[in-house]
Amino acid sequence: MKLASLHKVSPRTAGSVTVLTGIILAVVAGFLIAHPPLSIPGAVLLVVGTILLCVGAIWRLKRTWSDPWPPYTAPDRRKQLRRLRILFVFNCVFLPVLLAGAIYSAINGQWWEVAFGLFIGISPALNIWLFPRLIRSIQKGPDPARGT
Repeated sequence: MKLASLHKVSPRTAGSVTVLTGIILAVVAGFLIAHPPLSIPGAVLLVVGTILLCVGAIWRLKRTWSDPWPPYTAPDRRKQLRRLRILFVFNCVFLPVLLAGAIYSAINGQWWEVAFGLFIGISPALNIWLFPRLIRSIQKGPDPARGT
């Protein structure tokens, strides 16, 4: 097969075949990992399958082989602000639920659940602190002095 004939295959077709190959390799790797003499080759096969899956997913997004990747798209401020506000509301609801679960676990004496709840609660707490700053910076627009 000549190399020039490979360009006749579209990136979407090649991506679909690559994704299916990666999935099949990952499933076979799962069976190999379960059997001790073949677990190391199974782990290597799982890595190869995962890489093929990722490459195939990227190829599926391209229309032609000459398309740049990643495609340049100017960020839409309204969409960014909407997503940040939705995440902000989600975190504002999620944090009290986590704290209530931690308090309930503390009352029952299950301290590992308290530690887990507080550890997981760090993320929404930081997000609640950071999201207003991000929202303000997106609303202001790019700063030409900083090159952003």
